[in-house]
Amino acid sequence: MNYIVIVFLRIILKIFYVFPIKRNKILYMAYSGRDYTCNPKYIHKYLLNQDNGYQHVWVLKNPDNPKLKATENTETIPNKGLSFLYHFLTSKVIISNASIPTYVPLRKKQKYIETWHGGGAYKQTGLSYNQSKEQIKKLEIISEEVDLFISSSNAFTETKSKNHLVDKEKFFEIGMPRNDILFEGSDEIKRKVKDFYGLDNETKIVLYAPTYRTKEDDSSYEWLDMDNLVQSLEKRFGGQWVVFTRMHYYLNEKIQYEGAINVSAYDDMQELMLAADVLITDYSSVMWDFSITKKPAFVFAPDLEEYDKARSFFTPPEKWPFQIARTNQDLAEKIAQFDQKEHETKIKKHHQLQGSFEKGTALEKVYDKITAFVQE
Repeated sequence: MNYIVIVFLRIILKIFYVFPIKRNKILYMAYSGRDYTCNPKYIHKYLLNQDNGYQHVWVLKNPDNPKLKATENTETIPNKGLSFLYHFLTSKVIISNASIPTYVPLRKKQKYIETWHGGGAYKQTGLSYNQSKEQIKKLEIISEEVDLFISSSNAFTETKSKNHLVDKEKFFEIGMPRNDILFEGSDEIKRKVKDFYGLDNETKIVLYAPTYRTKEDDSSYEWLDMDNLVQSLEKRFGGQWVVFTRMHYYLNEKIQYEGAINVSAYDDMQELMLAADVLITDYSSVMWDFSITKKPAFVFAPDLEEYDKARSFFTPPEKWPFQIARTNQDLAEKIAQFDQKEHETKIKKHHQLQGSFEKGTALEKVYDKITAFVQE
């Protein structure tokens, strides 16, 4: 949206200020309303369990989402229109994981919590790869609106503060709420995922979760060989394996890999990580979340130079917690040579270098902040 249009709308929409802010109303939005997911979902579920009398409002592209329709004290609204504007400008607390619309002028007594949607500091974001005047102006608007920006690590705080123009004093350094569950583990969730996809309890899962690229059908790099992957895992770890493929939401979620189960439509990545025995990724910050589990994981990056040139990284690949394979054969060799003790040592060192704030207590701390905001 053009910056001049944004400024005009911010002035016009202040007409909604005639409606009072409701102190007990909390509005949630994940990926601009794409689904009931990520950090906002986990905060919502935690607050529902506290019996605090809050009114919860979820912004969704599909307000008839069955996961929320029957939820007590929760209303679903579309991600545009008068209902959206009314609730957005009358909720005491706004919780989002991927920014908020720049054309909506939040009020001084409202509180906006940005949870973000990835931990650590890997591929570059914000001004680090887009320094246009339009981008700077939009980031300045959001940086003024945000009251708390949840941080997973010191490296995250440093890079986001610099490249998203947010004052360091606004960062809430507690780890990501969605990752609390990874510290606890859950056999019930593992069973839930396997039942959903018709797998028996003994079947092992390797989760392939690449990030997005500018060209989803690029054939200039080597694609992951599913048969080779399964054979390598069976040889090193034993048992029967299946591959789950999880496409980034910017890509076509219908992309199919022969010999794999497409789980892109499954709404909870943390549950998939709990169910998975091994992770394969490339440049996705999913490596941060999964490292908490200490389970085996590998980076498959056949187009590393190309991606580095196009996007670049906050943390250089040689300092990532997982081994990097450039070809399918290389991946097979690294799986064969995998050493769990060495793997855990690398993860510990990586968390120290990043300055991790993850302790499995983020939800409790967010709840305390929200309680304080509501009482103001």
